[in-house]
Amino acid sequence: AGVPLPTQQEMADQARKEAEEVSARVDEAHKGMAASAKAAAPPPASVKAAAPVTASTKAAVPAPKAAGKGEFQNPVALASDGKIPMEGTPWDSEQCVFWTSEETVFTWDLGKEMTVSSVTLQVDNNDDYAVEYSRDGKKYEKLFTITADMGNIEPGMDTFSSDPNDRQYDAALAFEPVKARYLRLRAVSGDGAYAVSELSAN
Repeated sequence: AGVPLPTQQEMADQARKEAEEVSARVDEAHKGMAASAKAAAPPPASVKAAAPVTASTKAAVPAPKAAGKGEFQNPVALASDGKIPMEGTPWDSEQCVFWTSEETVFTWDLGKEMTVSSVTLQVDNNDDYAVEYSRDGKKYEKLFTITADMGNIEPGMDTFSSDPNDRQYDAALAFEPVKARYLRLRAVSGDGAYAVSELSAN
């Protein structure tokens, strides 16, 4: 007997079934590709919150400020500008603060009380100068005295230091560290022609 031929309905049902199977296979393939791509993708970079910017609470130490009392020539700021003229510079040079009276006094405000362990300064040679310190700007005590016979420059400006690491160190000026906010310089005696070009402390 011959094999019966499928009806049109059966043929349509078979075609629809095959189409559904193909669609299902395509969907599975897409899902597999998406899963593989997700696995291969690097994890998103971690975004770290930026730290807030805050102002420093550490106050800056003001630069030492020089002031003069009495009669003198040239701006007193020259005595705290960090510049030391050449040794032997004339006492009345425009680089120096100079005066003629022993009543004239200069002070340096360090900005706050600090430990002072050494002082470097340049003054006119062949005179006596007293360097003093104070914690309150009222009561001063002696640090050291520079005498006319000290130094090796004559005539003119000569540099002195109580810092052992400074090439102008003079052991006669050494002192124990002190607490101070103010330093003071005055001429004690001499030829009446006094000058200072710089004073600094450490």
